[in-house]
Amino acid sequence: MKFLFALLLSVAVEETRPPFVCRTSEAGVEAFGPPEEGASCPLEGPCDDPLVRETFSLGPHVVPKVVRVRILIFREDDGSNPAASAQDVEREMQQLNEHFAPLRVRFEHVWEFIDDSQFRYTANFPEEIQMKLTYAQFALRRCHVYVTGSSANYGAYPWWPTATGKRGGIVINELPFTTPQAVLTHEFGHNLGLWHTFRGSDEVDPCSECYEGADGAEGDTTGDYCSDTPPTPLHVSCSDPTGSDTCSGLPWGDVQETNFMSYSIGCWSQFTQQQAARMHCWLGDQLATWWRCGADLDDDGDIDRADLEELRLAFGPNPGHPADLDGSGVVDARDARLLIASHRACP
Repeated sequence: MKFLFALLLSVAVEETRPPFVCRTSEAGVEAFGPPEEGASCPLEGPCDDPLVRETFSLGPHVVPKVVRVRILIFREDDGSNPAASAQDVEREMQQLNEHFAPLRVRFEHVWEFIDDSQFRYTANFPEEIQMKLTYAQFALRRCHVYVTGSSANYGAYPWWPTATGKRGGIVINELPFTTPQAVLTHEFGHNLGLWHTFRGSDEVDPCSECYEGADGAEGDTTGDYCSDTPPTPLHVSCSDPTGSDTCSGLPWGDVQETNFMSYSIGCWSQFTQQQAARMHCWLGDQLATWWRCGADLDDDGDIDRADLEELRLAFGPNPGHPADLDGSGVVDARDARLLIASHRACP
């Protein structure tokens, strides 16, 4: 009987345990120290202001962006035991682009093996910082992704002073990178300016100025600063959480288990419109050196007739094609309008 009880208890614990570990917020505390005790809910930059964020809502004025990425796959000194394969890289990047396409964000990547047993497995943040300092190149121009036997998975928020320096980028463990779990999508969400959807209940002081109550009344100025992501506690299932908000006593309502910034990893399928606006805002505010204009289809530095001709040749159902600027899966007149608008708006 005792054995059966212990088994049932272990199953219950497993069901509530996060299926992966994201330590982006902890990485910030490690690098910059904890927030001041009793501090108010500070804005990290203009994109935390909902009025500024809304100016980046996906209208014709928001240009498609191509973010440059360099992926480093670690192996032992002799080239054995790679953390991932070429096939893993291509699958992850295809999935990443599929997830971000409706947001008008695309990623172009280069990748390489790094033969260094010292960093094939890392145990803590200081080791991973040393890894970044050793191998980052042109970090101001592109986001680095380090794939190894890391201590956890984490990105670098764009408002960190190190975001576009050698200490920026993403560290991801080999296990989620080599299985199609979309953890890379989650970590890029952090890199481009998104908090966890459960930040308002689990990553701030309880019932504080930053706390997002179950009524969601202050969703734009508390929690993850997005009122279209319902308030939620941290939970990992694909159904709504049970229990109540301890601060208001109200029950948790319908939550968005499908959001890539939740911990319900088996349910992920979407970002919201306000999350998309935040990411475009931060890309313009702090990460402008990482991307080029997506409407420059031939990457010659100009948006001209040659790009329009490339788009014309791609007309029709064409998911994943660079000319599918709005991520609809079809290259059509809407993409042509975005291309023409980008001619005026792209830097």
